[in-house]
Amino acid sequence: MYCKKCGAMLEEGSSFCKECGTAQVDGEQEVKMSKRVLSAVGTVASMVVSAVGTIVLQAAVEESIPKISKKIKQYKKSSKKRKK
Repeated sequence: MYCKKCGAMLEEGSSFCKECGTAQVDGEQEVKMSKRVLSAVGTVASMVVSAVGTIVLQAAVEESIPKISKKIKQYKKSSKKRKK
């Protein structure tokens, strides 16, 4: 077996190259690591989307509160006029 980076000859089952220190992984280990990385990326992406959604929703609510308050005041004024 040879190092994938520097080409040095490795002992069978070596985890690291003695010459350059590069981690040596077989195809199955690479697939497992790739799945872990994809899972982590997916989790982070979900968290980012949730955070952005929360911020946008909060901004929309904060923007609409003054408008709603104004409409409530208008409604109260108009209902007082109707009662008189």
